[in-house]
Amino acid sequence: MLRKLRWFLYYRRTIRHNKLSLLKKHGIRIDWVNRMYKTYTLTDEDLLEMKSYGAPYLDKLLEKDRAKIEETLLDLKIHQFVGLMEVEPLNDRQIGIAFRYKHFDTAKITNMSIWALLTLVSVGISYLIKPGYISPIIGLLIVFGIYLISRLFVINRVVR
Repeated sequence: MLRKLRWFLYYRRTIRHNKLSLLKKHGIRIDWVNRMYKTYTLTDEDLLEMKSYGAPYLDKLLEKDRAKIEETLLDLKIHQFVGLMEVEPLNDRQIGIAFRYKHFDTAKITNMSIWALLTLVSVGISYLIKPGYISPIIGLLIVFGIYLISRLFVINRVVR
């Protein structure tokens, strides 16, 4: 596990140092939990070829682009740490390609860490307001309220 953590730190440092070169070469953006995204826009001739040849043509286009990206990742020496997360059509002309660190899900770990920190802070604040045995329950109710509010007001949580 320590080896995977060390690899993750190397992966994170490398993509942060090469953020601009990845954006200029391939149009890859990096989000705050260290996932890499690229939006592939289809041209009119690509759409015509897709209508005549179907899905294999699209697979061939994406494979060429993915091969170029993997070549760059090989030059950066992080190809063994990066896995393809998903390929998803965004609309009729755009396709999203997402890459991430393949040994663990950084978004899930970040989300759990934020909620754990929020729980600790709210329990601490409730203990300062009213010390006793009831304060952890008040703190957890505060976190549950924040969770419900976040679920009500967040319409689309998928980052594209």
